[in-house]
Amino acid sequence: MEYRAEETIAQANAWCSMTRNIEKLVAEVKSKLNLRNWPSLNESIATNI
Repeated sequence: MEYRAEETIAQANAWCSMTRNIEKLVAEVKSKLNLRNWPSLNESIATNI
């Protein structure tokens, strides 16, 4: 049982660090883009679907 718990904790820690990396990446992309373009981008995606 103890081994499984440690394994589960290790997996949870890996997921957490991966999630943090994704959040950092999203924040970096948003900061590099001109956020005023998002509404028109969303509209163009909606019309193309």
